[in-house]
Amino acid sequence: MAEVNGDTVTIEEYNYDCGQGPEKYYRRSFHKSQVSGYIHFKDLGGSTVTSSPSVQSTPTPSSTLSSSGTYTFTSRHGIKNAPQQSSSDIAYYDAGSSVRYDKTVISDGYEWLSYISYSGARRYIAIRSVGTSTTATSTTASSPSIASSGRYTFTKRSEIKNSPSTSDSALAYYDAGSSVNYDKVVSADGHQWISYISYSGARRYIAID
Repeated sequence: MAEVNGDTVTIEEYNYDCGQGPEKYYRRSFHKSQVSGYIHFKDLGGSTVTSSPSVQSTPTPSSTLSSSGTYTFTSRHGIKNAPQQSSSDIAYYDAGSSVRYDKTVISDGYEWLSYISYSGARRYIAIRSVGTSTTATSTTASSPSIASSGRYTFTKRSEIKNSPSTSDSALAYYDAGSSVNYDKVVSADGHQWISYISYSGARRYIAID
């Protein structure tokens, strides 16, 4: 929501047409009674970024959602940076709101829908409990072979990913001889990963072993 003037509400839509049309951003004004719900953002001051876990991608036999589509919420749902109940809510979708998603996952005992936000970061929303926790953990390496933060120089071409998972698609690459500053080391999916916050604000991961 950009501003409120009496009963007139002006909003900025960053998920407008999901980037499939000519615009990714849209601003419009209307009477406050024309919508059934609003997204309420929490104060993010002092919050920490949770590393994304390695997750099992769907569709799977236990999934009740299509692998992609539009979902309309029947109750308030938290938006998270990772498909984990322990991950802090960064915002909410209220009942009656809708979102377009491009992926579903089963993780931490829940079925989640997922989408790429306007900033380029992947978001997750728990839709239902599946009864059995299937979390693939992503933990800080207890004895990393490199410092917990610093500058890393690549000896071979290495893929940049949104999560520390070998099944995650590569967003881009670092070639041999390139360097990057990192602030975290994690062990996940059988590999050691360095991690950093990209210019867009999204956390990235690179396997180094």
